[in-house]
Amino acid sequence: MTVFRAFHDLAAKVIACSAAALALTALVPASAQDRSLPFDLIGKWKAEEIQGELPKSGADSILEIEEAGTVAGSGGCNTIFGQVRQSGGVLKIGPLAVTRKACAPAIMDQERKFVEAINAATDYRGERGSLTLLNAKSETVLRLSLM
Repeated sequence: MTVFRAFHDLAAKVIACSAAALALTALVPASAQDRSLPFDLIGKWKAEEIQGELPKSGADSILEIEEAGTVAGSGGCNTIFGQVRQSGGVLKIGPLAVTRKACAPAIMDQERKFVEAINAATDYRGERGSLTLLNAKSETVLRLSLM
């Protein structure tokens, strides 16, 4: 076997292995690839302001963001859960699933606005126990405090 032939065979094996590794990476879901969330997002958060309004007394809207890339909580009446990721500087929470329990109309309205605010979030600001979710226009949609 010539040196050229041995080099050619080795190069072919390296290319085949690289192609296989690249193909396997493509099979991993995006949520698994984006698991590393910034530390200032992770925690259990209580809504202090929802779309410019104070939450109703006795109906806490809670959002818990976990390092594994999941969210859970309560809109004030129903349980919410879904996924969260940050990729390319854009925050994406959802899609969110919400249970279907009926509550007082004012609480249901608060919950609807809470879920809308979470769905609209594309960025955030975290600062010493507070979290502000911002929409695509950099407008505040939700202010939360760490519980």
